Amino acid sequence: MNGYVKRMLTIAAAVFTLALVLAACGGSVDEGQVISFEGKDLNGNVVNSEELFGSHDVTMVNLWSSTCQGCEDELGELSDLNDRVNPAGGCVIGLIMDTDMDDAVEKCRAKLEQHGATYINIPATEQMRKDLETNICPLTYFVDSDGKVLGSITGNQGLAAYENKFKEFLGKDFK
Repeated sequence: MNGYVKRMLTIAAAVFTLALVLAACGGSVDEGQVISFEGKDLNGNVVNSEELFGSHDVTMVNLWSSTCQGCEDELGELSDLNDRVNPAGGCVIGLIMDTDMDDAVEKCRAKLEQHGATYINIPATEQMRKDLETNICPLTYFVDSDGKVLGSITGNQGLAAYENKFKEFLGKDFK
């Protein structure tokens, strides 16, 4: 094996290890903590977490970024999931975690439109990013009607993982 290949393998191993460490770090909100925020959705409507969470038994809060391919890959599925869990008392919302919101809002709006995603998406304020600090996107929290975190999923684990969490936390099946 030549020196170049050895260096590339060493770099790949280091990147893989770093990814595992970052995945283990996840977010800064633990099970049982309360998520609370106020912001405006992409249509300019004021969204208050207390009102939003209070009107659903379980809300899935998906933290995502315009630069995350794994996040983009699930946008359409999350919209479909929102439509299916809503009659059972569930809801899906997106929190856009980009740090440069001036540029990100239009990018995110275009990605949502491209994937037919119609569920609520809120550009995170500075305070939201501070409160929900994360090293990984997507990061998804499931909260009850009081905003208390019931559980979370780190990364894009696929639609079945989200469906299973909804079934667990809603205590019932949905179509």
